[in-house]
Amino acid sequence: MGGQACILYGAAEFSRDVDVAIAASDDNLDRLRKALTELRAEAVFVPSLGKEVLLKGHACHFRVHIPEAEGIRIDVMSVMHGCQSFE
Repeated sequence: MGGQACILYGAAEFSRDVDVAIAASDDNLDRLRKALTELRAEAVFVPSLGKEVLLKGHACHFRVHIPEAEGIRIDVMSVMHGCQSFE
């Protein structure tokens, strides 16, 4: 999402992360936590992943540590600032 904004505004920048937008439900968060565990992802910034944090509009950030994707950052969010809500 951020990389596309860079291109839209004319920056010669390529994305170095994966942005994930999820509906902040308990089931989705459970599935996401399992996937992050499989990726050996570590939290790299605060706040910690949680439904209340995501619903406030914050993003949670992780760094992947499996050999196939070492160092890739994953940014997780639920609220898209400046966009209307959608299902």
